Amino acid sequence: MKKFVAVIAMLGCVMAFATSAFALETSADVYGYVVDKYLWRGVDINDSEAALQAGMDVGFNGFTISYWTNTDLSGLNSDETLETDIIVDYTFAPSDMLSVSLGNAYYSFGAAGGSTHEAYLGLGLDTILAPSFTVYYDYDQASSDEIDGLYYSLGFGHYIDLAEGLSLSVGAAINYNQESPFVASLAGGMVFDDFGTADFSAGIAYSITDQVSVDASYLYYYVVGDDAEDIGLLEDEGYVSVGATLAF
Repeated sequence: MKKFVAVIAMLGCVMAFATSAFALETSADVYGYVVDKYLWRGVDINDSEAALQAGMDVGFNGFTISYWTNTDLSGLNSDETLETDIIVDYTFAPSDMLSVSLGNAYYSFGAAGGSTHEAYLGLGLDTILAPSFTVYYDYDQASSDEIDGLYYSLGFGHYIDLAEGLSLSVGAAINYNQESPFVASLAGGMVFDDFGTADFSAGIAYSITDQVSVDASYLYYYVVGDDAEDIGLLEDEGYVSVGATLAF
């Protein structure tokens, strides 16, 4: 948590320097959310304990650098940072309809030990239901384990403006796991090559000002793959998230 506060304190200096020295198109935000459990790709990471998930994003000319942490609020790991992620993303639009995202995610697993890297490629269409397709490749831990380390996600989403400053979002995704190591390692190292989950989400957001917004959402994972179900890696479950964002 102290590291996160220090990073936020540095944010204003970074933004001021980037804007004045390079005249870049910059943006930034910080956010914090309370979740009733930490689920990642359908896997219960922290034994269904409440957690604080906080982070920040700094963007400039298509590039975004993101910092994210998960800190347990209860249970055996109370007040411990279980995970810290650093993501570097570059997104561009080769046409009015198509957007392309390239990036790298670094995952550090705190007290549990270990870390890994994932590279990803995402495609999105600016059309009805906003379809997107993303491929993730774990080139670190998966390479060490001599497994494929691939994860695929096909998603859809829609936003509805309910009133001034108030919006509703809904989404769905189908995910395929091709021996992704950290989806498997929590189940005794059993990897699988099959569909994992279908995800369904709904959220509501309210903009208090141009810079401050609050939102609440629910995400539900439904297990669709026989292999994942047979080894007991995933369960049908969801989580609630409530938080706020400050944009600069």
